[in-house]
Amino acid sequence: MIAQLPPGTPHPRPVGAFWSVIGTPEETSVVCLDEHRPTGAVAQDSGWALLRLGGTFELDLVGVLIQVLAPLAAAGIEIFALSTYNTDYLLIRSHRVDDARHVLVDHGHVFNGC
Repeated sequence: MIAQLPPGTPHPRPVGAFWSVIGTPEETSVVCLDEHRPTGAVAQDSGWALLRLGGTFELDLVGVLIQVLAPLAAAGIEIFALSTYNTDYLLIRSHRVDDARHVLVDHGHVFNGC
């Protein structure tokens, strides 16, 4: 789930197997499992599936995300991208996971679960 908290909201405590918090002067965004939705959200959107790009990518490696995002965009599949120091993650609408899998396999990508 993706939630938007009001500006200045203290960052929520991390909970669950996957979470991300990013804050700016305009908002605090939280990405987490649906069952850990933060309180006080001014907007939220659930129904996303998490895909992890395999491997650890060096920070100076160019073009990793575009190789995945371009085919998904061409197929009209919405994504929400996140990165950590080691790798990249995509949130894809749960009802479009099979479509995404087919598109990415057709473009040479391999799935190990989902």
